[in-house]
Formats: sequence, C-alpha cells, structure tokens
Amino acid sequence: MDVPTIKLHPRHAERGVALIVALILLMVLTMIAVVAMRTTTIDLKITTNRTLALRAFQVSEAARLQIHEVIDDHAFYRGWPSAIGGSVPVSSGFVIPPGILVADTPALPELYLTNNADHWDLNDAAIDIRLRIDPESDGAFDSPQDMSSDLFVSRVAASVAPGSDTRQASGYEGLGAGAAGAGSMIFFRIMSRAAGAGSSRALTESHYRYVITN
Repeated sequence: MDVPTIKLHPRHAERGVALIVALILLMVLTMIAVVAMRTTTIDLKITTNRTLALRAFQVSEAARLQIHEVIDDHAFYRGWPSAIGGSVPVSSGFVIPPGILVADTPALPELYLTNNADHWDLNDAAIDIRLRIDPESDGAFDSPQDMSSDLFVSRVAASVAPGSDTRQASGYEGLGAGAAGAGSMIFFRIMSRAAGAGSSRALTESHYRYVITN
C-alpha cells in the first residue's frame, strides 16, 4: 500500500503589507480627529466671542434705559440731589438709584443746559454717569447680573412743542428758569460704552426726548 507523500512548501517571507496599511489608516484617522478637534475649538471660540459681544451689547442697552428716569428727575428739578453734592433737597424725593454714579467732577454736570454738548468725541469726553452693578460686591463682574458701563449725555437741542409760545422755551435756556407745562422739549444724545468679560466692548447710542412739565 502506497503512502501518500505530503510536500511541505517553505513559508514565504512576510512582507509587512498589513502593518503598512494599518499605519496609513491610523494616520488618516488621526488627521481626521485633529481637524475635527481644531474645528470644534474654533467653533467654541466663535460662540464664546459671540456670547460675550451680545452680553456687552445688552449691558450697554440696559445702562441707557436705566438712566432715563435719572435724566427726567435731573431736568425736572434743575439739578442733582443734595446727597451727592447737588442743590435739590432730600424732601423732593429725587434719589440716585443704587449702582448709578454721577461723574465725580469739581462741578456736577448740568445735563439740561446748552453748554452740555461736547461729547461727540468719546476719546476726549468726560464721563457723565457710570453704571456699576455687582450684586456679589466682589468687584469681579463675572456673573450675568453684573453690569459696567460709562455713559455720555449731550444736550442736542430744545424744541418748542406744536402750538406753544416760543417765549416759553427761551426762558429754559438759563439755570433756574422754567418753561410752561409741556411747552417745549429737550433732546439728549446718550452714548453708552459697556465693558465685559474677555475684553468685550459695546457702544450704543440713542436720542432721548424730555418733555418739560414745569
């Protein structure tokens, strides 16, 4: 009985093709991961910057809105409360809300007078009112409730209301002189420059009309 003969062929030398392919695939996957990570980081920075910019804008807008009542009272009483060095007595009820600071100058700015119209260049203009609200009182300004803004108020013009005598408005040009009830209006230009986290900045502007009622 013949026994079958089994021939053993020598093993071919391994050429390492699988290893090379695996390394190439690993390199491609690594590059994809790096690009994805970089894109995610850039998107995160863009989103963060956008959020900070919007927050600074909102603070700037909020600051302008918060001083409207202050300007109304200041023009109505022709001055500032005695509590901050003005001439308006405490009995008038005119108080400055917490967080709002009238500029600390040798003479408090009389915003309703004709000489208060020099704030067109904010680089040279003196700040009229500051808004700084820090509920935690830690000075960090790092919470959503914190606000910090500088306000510049310029008297733009005085206008006589329709049907009013022009002599009623002319008397209001001087300190202590009044106009007849609702006889004229004063227009203010209010600039608000807010600062926030991450060196964010925002500048907003509005024109505000005050109707003379006394």
